[in-house]
Amino acid sequence: MSLAVVWFKRDLRLNDHAPLQAALASPSNLLLLYVFEPSLLVQPDCSDRHCQFITQSIRDMQQTLHTIGLSMTVLMGEMVPILHAIYQQHGPFTLYSHEETGTDATWLRDRQVADWCQGQQVTWQEFPTNGVVRKLKSKSAWANLQRQRLQLPEAQPPWAHAKAVDASSLEIQFPADSLDFGEHPLMQIGGEREARQWLASFLEDRHRGYRFNLSKPEGARHHGSRLSPYLAWGNLSLRQVFNALQQPTTSRRTSRDLASFRSRLYWHDHFCQKLETMQQYERASVNPGMEAGFLPWNQAHHDAWATGKTGYPLIDACMRCLIETGFLNFRMRAMLVAFHSYHLRLHWQPAALHLARLFLDYDPGIHYPQMQMQAGTCGYHTFRIYNPTLQARLHDPQCAFIGQWVPELAALPPAYRLEPWKMTPLEQVMYQFIPGRDYPHPIVEIEKTGQEARQLWWALANKPEVKAITKQLLARINRPPRGFDQDEKDDQ
Repeated sequence: MSLAVVWFKRDLRLNDHAPLQAALASPSNLLLLYVFEPSLLVQPDCSDRHCQFITQSIRDMQQTLHTIGLSMTVLMGEMVPILHAIYQQHGPFTLYSHEETGTDATWLRDRQVADWCQGQQVTWQEFPTNGVVRKLKSKSAWANLQRQRLQLPEAQPPWAHAKAVDASSLEIQFPADSLDFGEHPLMQIGGEREARQWLASFLEDRHRGYRFNLSKPEGARHHGSRLSPYLAWGNLSLRQVFNALQQPTTSRRTSRDLASFRSRLYWHDHFCQKLETMQQYERASVNPGMEAGFLPWNQAHHDAWATGKTGYPLIDACMRCLIETGFLNFRMRAMLVAFHSYHLRLHWQPAALHLARLFLDYDPGIHYPQMQMQAGTCGYHTFRIYNPTLQARLHDPQCAFIGQWVPELAALPPAYRLEPWKMTPLEQVMYQFIPGRDYPHPIVEIEKTGQEARQLWWALANKPEVKAITKQLLARINRPPRGFDQDEKDDQ
């Protein structure tokens, strides 16, 4: 009997999984496959926390599969040799997977798989991921296509027809049973069951106050959906979340919170579609003329930013929180990038890789377009040059978040947690705290660097050659969803 191989990538779920549904609907035997690929594990955007989330997701799938007499084959190796080993053992087969909007490394891997399939006359059926449209011909039609896909019924796998194959010999050739990616206890746990619990708790209660807490570093941890890692690694499809939102709401306030959340869900595919259309977002600044704003590389400044030792309490608290938990709300992420690009005037690419490794919800399709947007290298977005002291006053007024993640400031009154460098000598003695010894002095003067960056970036954006590239970019990329930037007021 023929074989159907379902290749899981960033779609680690068993429900609403079109490739799985198609494979189960065929008369073929079934092989469910996940592969840890060494060529991807060594990429500079990969980290142990990602792999831990993946293994947790796979274990969750294995537990569900066990109840219906199936299992997933988990291997370590490169895709083409593994596919060839399957071919030698079982003969011709059909490969099923989702399309993946990823990095250059995953694009190259997919091209190699496509070439191998063509050479062996193996059929590879790829299915769209959420609302991302491959080979999009008209950017004006994208929003309608996205909505049409999200309104389709969820794929229901017909498990009754499943017939599994024994892949034990492959596991001997490509063992993956000794994987150890460390422990990250403060991070969310991967898997469909965890994803559904987070979604249910958000819809039942946590969404109340979503709009008010969206930009607050601590409030967003409790009132935000926290679904981003489950969407990034495919424990949930975007369609499943939209369908769950169809539940009736109990009050006008609740409806407004959920309506705001719903509008933001459309942003997900908007950014993924950008990388799908222009792989350049990963490789280089999409508007090269904007790179003139960056200074020569300063490793000391970058390291201070990357480790949470800039001397600006909210910047440092956000980075340390991200290092420990893998999560930070959107506004604070944007502020971290803006500080690196505008106040330090350092190139965005090293920052992009550092944050990619830290974000538990790292998704290349969202990450790289967002990095360039927040770093000001597109030329057509508002330059959001955040003042971290002002952001702390607005979104952490009692400095509780700062006190939690920068413990050396926790014993100080809120005013000095925010600006410890303003303590008088008498107050330093009173609190037994010396700026520069117990906590770093600010590495730059943000009033000065912010003003300089604002003048410079707007001057660059208005150069004729830069504006010409901006016009070309706008002709290629899809329009942002309605309501885009609605919370990004000029409180920078």
